Amino acid sequence: MITAVASAFRRGIADVGGLSGLPRELSAGFVAGLSALTNCFAFGALIFSGLLHPFLSQGIAASLLTCGATAFVIALTSRFRIAIAAPTAGISALLAVLMASLAPAMSDLPPQQILALAYAALFTATAAVAATLLLLGFIRAGKLVRFIPYPVIAGFMGATGWLVIAGAVKMATDVSVDLASLPIFAHPREGRLLAILLIWTAVLWVLTKKIKHPLTLPVALILASFATNLVLPFLGISGEDAHKQGFLFSVSDPSWPGIPALNGTYLQADWRLILSASGAIGAIGAVVLIAVLQTLSLATGLEITTRTEANLDHELRSMGWANAASAALGGFVGQIALSATTVNRSAGGTSRITGFVVSLVALLSMLGAGTALEYIPRFVLGGALLMQGLRLVQEWAVATYRTLPRLEWLLTVAMIVVTAWLGFVTAELGALLAACVLFALSASRAGAVRSISGLNARTSTLVRPEAEMLLLAEHGSAVQVLELRGFVFFGSAHELRETAKTLLAEHKLLMLIFDFSKVLGIDSSAATAMVGIWRLLRDKNVQQRIVGLSPAVIQTFRESGGFDKEVVVLSDIDEALEQGEEIVLSRHASESSAHPSFSEWMSSLLGSNKSAAILRQHLVETHYKSGDYLCRQGETTDDLYLIEAGRLSAIIGNDTGAPMRMRAFGGNTIIGEMAFVLDVPRTASLRVDDDAIVWSLSRSAYRGLVTTKPNIILELLQSMLRLQVERLSFATRRISDLQA
Repeated sequence: MITAVASAFRRGIADVGGLSGLPRELSAGFVAGLSALTNCFAFGALIFSGLLHPFLSQGIAASLLTCGATAFVIALTSRFRIAIAAPTAGISALLAVLMASLAPAMSDLPPQQILALAYAALFTATAAVAATLLLLGFIRAGKLVRFIPYPVIAGFMGATGWLVIAGAVKMATDVSVDLASLPIFAHPREGRLLAILLIWTAVLWVLTKKIKHPLTLPVALILASFATNLVLPFLGISGEDAHKQGFLFSVSDPSWPGIPALNGTYLQADWRLILSASGAIGAIGAVVLIAVLQTLSLATGLEITTRTEANLDHELRSMGWANAASAALGGFVGQIALSATTVNRSAGGTSRITGFVVSLVALLSMLGAGTALEYIPRFVLGGALLMQGLRLVQEWAVATYRTLPRLEWLLTVAMIVVTAWLGFVTAELGALLAACVLFALSASRAGAVRSISGLNARTSTLVRPEAEMLLLAEHGSAVQVLELRGFVFFGSAHELRETAKTLLAEHKLLMLIFDFSKVLGIDSSAATAMVGIWRLLRDKNVQQRIVGLSPAVIQTFRESGGFDKEVVVLSDIDEALEQGEEIVLSRHASESSAHPSFSEWMSSLLGSNKSAAILRQHLVETHYKSGDYLCRQGETTDDLYLIEAGRLSAIIGNDTGAPMRMRAFGGNTIIGEMAFVLDVPRTASLRVDDDAIVWSLSRSAYRGLVTTKPNIILELLQSMLRLQVERLSFATRRISDLQA
């Protein structure tokens, strides 16, 4: 550990340009430390309120220890060199909720056991956060947390803002913020304390808005504390009266009890009370969730601010180790503190040295924290907390009015209202349930069907004779393609069933193709519902093809009873389209004229039997076996090919090197014309799929015909032009389909 710290310190010296930059880093770290100290006192007082008020100095010590431990580990391990870790408002508010949930159990305990139970609860929450962060970091699951809906995140953050507001008011007035307690503020003492709190909060709000200096808040709190202690005697209020009237904190024991794991404090705690206390487990779960979300959101924000590439999994592990250290030493949950980090950057901090300085400042402050707390007015720390809570609500509940859809914004506001009315744990469960409902509504509005098309509009890559293409254009609607998208659940499966019924009513269906290539997933209820759709189609004698299934979707289908026996599962949509074309063509074979011979096709291509005979004299006939290649992509183009029989595929290599079939060609087809006319290297490889007879026109023979029989070449070029227009149209549709 000492070696790692020394190495980090040396890197910090190198980062700032040597020892000449060290004074600036030390100064920035000290300024950031003062900013962090302000929050440490405020958040420690927030957590150790109510029954824990007599142990306020121990709470402040735990808060300072949290800052010291987490700032040290983050400075040592985080990718963000200027990041400062400390207690944060949202987490501290939830820890205060955890302490409040234990209040009924604490009321019957001796003082030392009350403190022991508080330390045990803080250790449980912090250890749970550390374990969760480390687990997510090691299994590289940082990105999975991003799937939590944004309105839920906004609701969580806005609700924690309300908890900070309520905690600040209770800290300053000893009155809980709820409907039953509101009449108490009409009493002179409580009303006076509330008025002072609100006035001081307004002053802080304006000051911090107008004066952007990093020391504005710490200096304001220090000056307000001095001024209050000077003014109270002039008003005839002694130190004892100031404590009784609620102006100053009452600290019974300013000493720090030490590390709970070493001095036996944990042995005095009844750990079972944490499990049995109403709301304690829910509060701990909320702490874990908010800690994970804050770690990821702050890492993303710092990535943009500092232009440092973030590794979310690394930051999760780093924050996990920081909280493990805090739990081991008797602190509580800490996070990267955006306020202290911003102050550090504004003060000129650029290296990890500043984090070590903040850690040292926090640990040294523990020596006199209990004594100093006796001179800090309650409204001073309460105002700092109240301002942070109001800003959280403003950021997540007010500002989002313009950025969120109304229904999602109402969810955010509703979570804050439910938190104030029924508590955070109830609001947390309600928000998750509401998020599921919102997801279902959004998914149902988007629909699972991305597009519906028939073979009369969408054909396979196989180039067919003109007569067959005319048949497909006329009767291709008998084969329909349902392209699906998104996540398919029970509601969208109902949509698919209704769509299938509509297609059955509107078309004389021979085949229905389900394209799952753009489906992200499917739940078991939807998979079961799909079986009913397949049976409906089977009863109507409609063939079915399923393509594009991912391994996860296949597994879901298997777990839900497997595929219907009439369903054919294919890996390629093009194969399904070809099979659909064959069904249509076989059903309407009597309407098609006889397939022309190669000679007849050449005559129609060039306009006369004479021209076809002349051209054939310059062609070379070659027989190819399946698997042979006529040419390879990138080779010099020396021949134009005319296919008499068989089947060939145009294959190109993509970025990964895997071959991709672009089109397939049967008999009576020209191929390779583009590269031949332009005299460029082959743009694709031509592979023989079925034994083929191919006639080739060499470049030298072509040039000879240009000189001696230009009319034949003109007819050939006109035919290739018509062919190229058709293939260009196909390519355009294909590219559009791939990009959608």
